[in-house]
Amino acid sequence: MRERTASVEEVASKAQDEAARYKGAAAELDEEKNLVKSDLASAREAYCEIKEECVNSEIARSAVEEAGKKAREDLEAERICSSSLSDDIDFLKKTLLEKEGAVLQAGKMIEDLRVANTDLTRSY
Repeated sequence: MRERTASVEEVASKAQDEAARYKGAAAELDEEKNLVKSDLASAREAYCEIKEECVNSEIARSAVEEAGKKAREDLEAERICSSSLSDDIDFLKKTLLEKEGAVLQAGKMIEDLRVANTDLTRSY
């Protein structure tokens, strides 16, 4: 009986030691689990920040594209206006040259008429 009691006590002692080791291992696993949870929370937060930056980047890219499109449209409108103004200037230059020619011709005719008038006056 004593041997049996000693054997049972030895088995109980070993069981207690083993239980203590399991408790230590469970505590370590619990710590690791908490670290993994913390890492997961950090990763989720980083993912949300990256996702937000991607959305902001897409919004900015879209705004830049829209501004570029508007600038191209404005540039085309200015080019058309410039071309039209250039055509108008060419037309006005041509008209001015024609009028200058007409004025010169009228001046010559007036001079010729004066000369003719002077000749007529002398002949009378």
